[in-house]
Amino acid sequence: MKTIFVFLLFAWGFSISVISQQLPDDYREGRLLLGSGDYQGAMDRFRKLMDFQQYGKLAYYARYHFAKAAFENGQYELAKSTLGPLLESASFVDADNANYLLALANFRQNKFSEALTAVSGIRDEEVKAEAFRASYYFLKQVPVSVLMLQVPTYEENLGLVYALREKLIAQPSLSSQEGEVLDRIRHVRLPGEGDVSMVPAAREVNQVLEIAVVLPFNFNGGSGVRNLGANNFVFELYRGIMFGVEEARSQGHRIEIKTFDTERNPERLREILSDPFFLRADVIIGPIYPEETQVMGEVAAQLGVPFVNPLSNIQESLRDVGEAFLFRPSADAIAKSLVSYINRFQRKRVAVAFAGTNRDELLARRFTEAAASSGVQVSMSQRVTSRDMRNYLDRVFQGGADLLVVFSDDPNIAAPTFSLVESQTASIPVLVMDSWLYFNFASYEMMESQDFHFIGNNTVNLSSPNTEAMRNSFFESHKVFPGLNTYLGYELIHWLTSVLNAQRGFGFQDNLVSGKFLPGKVTFGFDFSRTSHNAYVPILRLESGELIIE
Repeated sequence: MKTIFVFLLFAWGFSISVISQQLPDDYREGRLLLGSGDYQGAMDRFRKLMDFQQYGKLAYYARYHFAKAAFENGQYELAKSTLGPLLESASFVDADNANYLLALANFRQNKFSEALTAVSGIRDEEVKAEAFRASYYFLKQVPVSVLMLQVPTYEENLGLVYALREKLIAQPSLSSQEGEVLDRIRHVRLPGEGDVSMVPAAREVNQVLEIAVVLPFNFNGGSGVRNLGANNFVFELYRGIMFGVEEARSQGHRIEIKTFDTERNPERLREILSDPFFLRADVIIGPIYPEETQVMGEVAAQLGVPFVNPLSNIQESLRDVGEAFLFRPSADAIAKSLVSYINRFQRKRVAVAFAGTNRDELLARRFTEAAASSGVQVSMSQRVTSRDMRNYLDRVFQGGADLLVVFSDDPNIAAPTFSLVESQTASIPVLVMDSWLYFNFASYEMMESQDFHFIGNNTVNLSSPNTEAMRNSFFESHKVFPGLNTYLGYELIHWLTSVLNAQRGFGFQDNLVSGKFLPGKVTFGFDFSRTSHNAYVPILRLESGELIIE
């Protein structure tokens, strides 16, 4: 697999605040496509916005991002020719980042003099330090004779000097000239680096939150993001993540993010995890599916990098992996919260219905185990489908239980449940997953009147001012309202930036364990104080159209 050097470009956020006009759809779509790896699609979007006379300052950033996409697509000459007008213009204020990208394009073509010239044009100290590391990465395999020719002109480039130093130290004998140079550079180090053989950024001095997003965008096969449907739940999650990142950057957080598509393929994931970005990532978002999390667990343990499954409730196979976290509650946490809630009732005969997914079957088992040790009687328990749900509910409502618990996110299970509950003259409490709040075939009024209760699973607080503000802002930006997974992606970034930031530091596990209950921004909150999952599982009900914690 071709190694890709990861570099700071402050992608998508840098200086865009100077642009006063409304961002066009092509620009927003281009940024999403660039982040998710569809470089040709991103170039097609940015190409439409590169006319300086028509788009003003926006055209500079469209041109820059076009060059970035061309670079990632292996079109180095195109990237360089696109950057030229930017570097010639006094109006473009991010010349350092453009020079860095120009240097990388030249390094990829083995045009070392041109690359080193571009690095020498960088003034910002942080970008310069990253450029020095890039220089070292590309030059460490170059012959000594070539490096010796470059040193007199570019000796201020510590990456070049360090690469030469390593080679000279390794040589069994040196010419007099080489000996003089080695004496001069023997104690050179890259900024913030001790051993740079793997080229990781030094986290102890790095004030940037570095996030790797590793998600199965093409979970049904295929590659790229051009043909992802609007209802693709992973892409919906990703849009929420990026919306949260943009907001966090606007609030002063410095974030670098890189996105990978696993294609729900463990071998593809193994290739992805060889990318040098994981050597300095502070946290990894994803993957989602069990076959991928197993692979991630092995590698994350070796690297010491925490990874967060953003959607799952299953942690069974990763209990012994200290780097593995669930953003949502675990099946155990949900079961314990449910049993604690049911113990409030005098009559505790419970009927359990569960669908056929691994998650739902696990929830049913864990609930039954927790109930047995807590005085709660599971009088009926059955795996159900949409065809037999009605028959099962008939038995429940004929006196088989005092409460009904349904473990399923399937609307085909929910629909007959709503229908039959509504037709009963005497209702019993019905506890369901919070996903039922989002089904469009049942009104809040009906759910409120029919004694439905909702199991918190990072539930979005739909009536909070923060949620309303996010909803309106997202619609203004994307022309569609956010879906459930968009809210979760947005909240995930809020949670991460609350745990990892310049004030608290970037030690994920230490910060998480030392914290207490953390209020959510668009959800009801988090408790990771003693666990690797969200232990806060409120039971909710509707009251006057609003969700209330019971």
